[in-house]
Order: sequence, then structure tokens, then C-alpha cells
Amino acid sequence: MKRIVFLALLFLTLTFSIFINKVLAQTCQDISNLTERINCYENELSRLSAQSKTLSNQIAQFDAQIRLTTLKIAQTEDDQLETSLDALSNAFSSRAVETYKMARVGDSFLLLISAPDLTGAVSRFHYLQKIQQADRDLLSRLQAAQTTYQGEKTDQEDLQKELEKQKSNLARQKQEKAALLAVTKNDEKKYQQLLAAARAELAVILGQGKETFLRNVSEGEVIGRVIPSASGCSSGQHLHFEVHQGGAIKDPGEFLRPISPSYSYGPDQYGYYGTINPRGSWNWPMDEP
Repeated sequence: MKRIVFLALLFLTLTFSIFINKVLAQTCQDISNLTERINCYENELSRLSAQSKTLSNQIAQFDAQIRLTTLKIAQTEDDQLETSLDALSNAFSSRAVETYKMARVGDSFLLLISAPDLTGAVSRFHYLQKIQQADRDLLSRLQAAQTTYQGEKTDQEDLQKELEKQKSNLARQKQEKAALLAVTKNDEKKYQQLLAAARAELAVILGQGKETFLRNVSEGEVIGRVIPSASGCSSGQHLHFEVHQGGAIKDPGEFLRPISPSYSYGPDQYGYYGTINPRGSWNWPMDEP
């Protein structure tokens, strides 16, 4: 029953966490202002990153507590009491055998009557009394040791059960945190993708109708980021760039080496884009279409 309740709570916790993150993602996507949407994604990524770090630390703490509890369980299995009890039991068994032998053959009586005189008989009588008292003391010690052993054994078993229960609870909590961490990592990946798409969209918007000279570039240098989706006359991933020479914008076709591009728009639809006729020697800044 407890396991069913725990699994139900774990399911509700994970479902609630996933629901909250979906609501936040949808809220960010509902923001019309692109800059504010990007800020929303960045804030959510920061929160998820902090949550991932916290969950990872908690899992590490659970691991340490589980190791400590395992060590405590091993310590409760100390057999020192059992060893001491075995020693007393063996000693009493030996004495019981000797006492039985003496009683069987009448050694005690023979020991008394074989004394040379009355004084010797009295001494032997006192000796036999001391042996009997020692046997009674040994029996009392054995009984006390058995009582102590049973009590401490019960305490150890109770402690071991409690530690096992604690270890099981720690393992369940660790499992729950690990599941939440997996959800958080997945959400981080999703927000990173959303953020990258929003930034690419903003880059396209900022680049329309505006020109800013930064510096000259050489072949092999990164001059921009590939836009992952279609825009303008592009039907897929693409890169915006221009060629300037002597302060004037030049046709990139004069510089890019010849390829066989696919241009799906006719002059009647996007005539102002011109034609594509690469005839230069430069390598293209991205993979050829």
C-alpha cells in the first residue's frame, strides 16, 4: 500500500512539474515582442540550470547518506556478544559433563571417605562446595549473558530494520530526484532550441534594411549563423551575406564559384531578387545547395 501511495505521489509530482514547464514554455511563446520572448527563454533556462544543479547536489547527498546508512547496518551485525555467549556456553557444557561423571560414579562420596582423617574430609567437603558454587556462578553468568544477548540482539534487529527502512526511503527519494532531473534536462534542451530559433528570427529582422560595417573578413572565418528555418525567398536553412568592394555593394555571383543552384521563384513573383549566376572563384560560405 505504501509503495502504491509513493508511486502515485511520484507520478503527480512529475506530472505537475511537466505541466508547469509546459505552461511556462507556452507563456514564452505567446509573447509577441521577440526581444521579450528571448528574455523569457533566457530566464527560464537560468532557472532550469539552477534547478538541475540543485537536483544533482541533492542526488549526491542521497548517495552519501545511503553509503553511511549501509555502513551503520554493517556495524549492527557485530558478533562480539555471540562470541562471548558461545564461550560461556562451552565452559558450562564442560562443567556439566564433569559434574555428571562425578555424580554417576559417586566420585564426591569416594573423595570424602578416602580422606586420611577428619580434617582432610572437611577440606575435601569445602572443596566440593566451592566447585558446586563455581558451577552455579557459571550457570548464573550464562543465564544473564543469554538474557543480555537476546535483549541486545532484539535491539540490533530493530535498529537494522529501521536502518534498512531509512535506506529504502533514501533510495526512493533519490529515484524521485533523478526523475525530476531528467525532466529538467529535457526542458533545458527544449528551451535552448526555442531560444536559438528566436535569436535567429531576431537576427533576420534586425538585418532587413540595415547595414553595419564591422571589419574585413578572410576565407574560413565565421561571418554569421545559419538561420534554421525558411524566410524571404529561402525554403530552408540559409545565410544572409553581402559582398562590398570599394564602398559599393557587389553582386556575389561575380565572386562565388559556379554551382547549380535551385531557384524556385520566377521573375513574375520575386523579380527584384535578380538571377543567380555564380561565376567567380570564392568558396561558398556554407554548404552548397
